[in-house]
Amino acid sequence: MHDKITIAGVLFFCALVCALSASVLVWLYLMTVYNAKRHKTWPCVDGSIIKVKINCISDDGIQDQYTFELVYEYTVNNVNYTRNKLSACSMKRYFDSHEAVSRYLNNNNYREGSSVPVYFNPSSHWDAVLIKGKSPEYYECLQDYKSRIILSIFGFFLFSIMAVLFT
Repeated sequence: MHDKITIAGVLFFCALVCALSASVLVWLYLMTVYNAKRHKTWPCVDGSIIKVKINCISDDGIQDQYTFELVYEYTVNNVNYTRNKLSACSMKRYFDSHEAVSRYLNNNNYREGSSVPVYFNPSSHWDAVLIKGKSPEYYECLQDYKSRIILSIFGFFLFSIMAVLFT
């Protein structure tokens, strides 16, 4: 009997973790939508890319994935700012090859020394993005959040049902 209660407790704990994960993901989803709407009204200044670095994330050699770091600088009211946020989505974008990342960076003119439009928050000038509004990255990000929310909710129900069955 003691083992059943322990297993049920662990399963309920797992259900709560899934529920908490779903809540956080819903909040991130809503913040991404909110930020994309806010960015559409932000003013634009010229900025400059000061750092571009491609990173390889190795998964035990099975399937390497690549992402990038991008840092840009811009000036508002004679004050210099440095930022690395690309868009409303806070998730990193992953690519299957180094060439795919390079192609993405080149297609968007994200090279060190390149001039880029920077959209900044008129209330907090340090808050800025390079891609405003709803870009393809935005939709990919939202789809990823939706998938994770669905999995978290499914996990919540699965662990809850298993916990009830063990009691």
